[in-house]
Amino acid sequence: MPSKKRKKKEKQQTLEKKKEDFSPKKSAAEESDFIVATTDLIKERSAQIKKQPEKKEKPKEDHSLPKIIDKPKEGHVVKHIKDIEYAIKKEQTIRKIIRPIKPAAGVKKTAELLGSGLHYFVELEEYITKDFFFGWLPKKIKKYLKVLIPLLVLILILNLNIPVEPQIKKAIALFLCIAMLWGFESISMIVTALLIPVLAVILGLIKNSNPFTSFSNPIIYLLMAGLIIAQAFRKHELDKMIAVRVLAMSKGHVRRLLLYLMIITALMGMWMSNTATIALLVPVIITLSKEINHRAHRNYTVMFLLAAGFASSIGSLTTILGSNPNAITAAFLNNVTDFNFADWVKIGFPISFTLFIIAYFIILNLFNVKKEKIPIITLTKEARRVKFNKEQRKLLMIFFPTIFLWLFGGELTSFLHLPPQFYRTEIIGLSAAILLFIFRILAWEDVRIIPWEIFLLVGGGLTLGQILIDTGTAHYIATKLFSVMSYLPNSMIIIILVFISILLANFVNNSSATIILVPVLLDLSPLLGINQVLLAMTAALATGIAPLTPIAMPAFSIIYGTGKVSRSEMIRTGLTIATICGLVLAAMIYVMNRFIF
Repeated sequence: MPSKKRKKKEKQQTLEKKKEDFSPKKSAAEESDFIVATTDLIKERSAQIKKQPEKKEKPKEDHSLPKIIDKPKEGHVVKHIKDIEYAIKKEQTIRKIIRPIKPAAGVKKTAELLGSGLHYFVELEEYITKDFFFGWLPKKIKKYLKVLIPLLVLILILNLNIPVEPQIKKAIALFLCIAMLWGFESISMIVTALLIPVLAVILGLIKNSNPFTSFSNPIIYLLMAGLIIAQAFRKHELDKMIAVRVLAMSKGHVRRLLLYLMIITALMGMWMSNTATIALLVPVIITLSKEINHRAHRNYTVMFLLAAGFASSIGSLTTILGSNPNAITAAFLNNVTDFNFADWVKIGFPISFTLFIIAYFIILNLFNVKKEKIPIITLTKEARRVKFNKEQRKLLMIFFPTIFLWLFGGELTSFLHLPPQFYRTEIIGLSAAILLFIFRILAWEDVRIIPWEIFLLVGGGLTLGQILIDTGTAHYIATKLFSVMSYLPNSMIIIILVFISILLANFVNNSSATIILVPVLLDLSPLLGINQVLLAMTAALATGIAPLTPIAMPAFSIIYGTGKVSRSEMIRTGLTIATICGLVLAAMIYVMNRFIF
């Protein structure tokens, strides 16, 4: 007992001694002076904090900064000082967190070749896309003028005395009218596409033939099969499950996570439209980035969204199914030469693979991604939870043989000594789609949500292109271009065509740019001595690296629509990728034309 009392007494004495160390005994006057001095110190420190220079950065929309300085707790004055000191450190930490991510010097120099012109370009792009021609007009008048002006241009050209054949003059008038309707977004692109055969018949450009022949092009049925297979993936969440499992394999390493995100996005972009791929992955990316941003004290959302966008568009270059421009170009090529699915992959895959690697390293440097590991608890739990079910296994058993036949069906047909007509990629695709219904993987109600209007857009575009070819208009324009470009070397011509495609895609959209350029390039290729397939594919492939603005392709409209990515961020990243990848694309096309084709 005495020992317990002694220990208790010693403990109390120790606590009192510590208290004395913290608050030494003083007289009332000394205590009062101490409090006054301490209060003055607090005011002085607070004033210093307020006077510190701070760059006024617009916080990202997904930032929700914590309360920096909490209300000091009442109590001992020393505790008050500690609270203030903690708040100062906390504020300084927060300032570091919200400091914008600066691009690495090497890649930044590439983007800064235009210097302050980038900011001017951003303002110019916003000004043009916000009704450059009609912004000052009342809304009702503007709506009608956007339709009226293209039609007046059509009538004006028809009545001009141009020294060309009447059919060529009519085709040029139709071409400019449709291009303006698409550029002004006067009416829906789909309605404009349906207007093409109507105006063509009225102008007498289609005689003694079916004006809707292009709407039943075999490539349209291949595209249809691809959309149905993609819908099966979405219904059974197989694409989401694969994405979650692959991303979880990164184990929180940011560089590895970025690479895996881009790989899975590119792979999906090969077999389904890049628009569908981004629509699927955006919710996954936002959920993932919220967890990472919270733990890393840094905003990775912009980087992940833009990386996924460019990965899907670059991955889509691999196959005909990847995007509408690919399908449109393949349809034009199929009309003039024997061109199939495997032919596209032979050119598209090496180009896509090379551009993918370049884009990955550009994004790493542009966003200054360091080697760091961040726990991704939510993603890891989700990856452990999801399992392959019976329907997903059946879907894969149909999907993998379909890909094999698309890629190697021609060789298999030759090996088995079957007629060449037996190998048709659209028949293989439709057979796979039918099997999905037979095995109850899909019901017709599931495919009602597919954007069937895409086929009308492709059909209308093919009709316009075929009119330009049949009337000799494409050859006429190609001849005029050749007279201007003939003194340039082929390498320079290919570079010019790549960047014309990129710019045009950003001011109309990628599908319209392809419809406008490919028919002309098909006639220009013999004059330049460049392989016809390569030159036509150049336009489609260039639109895959084109996105500087949300209107370049629907996938980037979805990304911009999240509100997480600003226009300037999209243009800055897109300008760097488009410049470097555009030059590499032109170099690869030139090498292929010189040494392979």
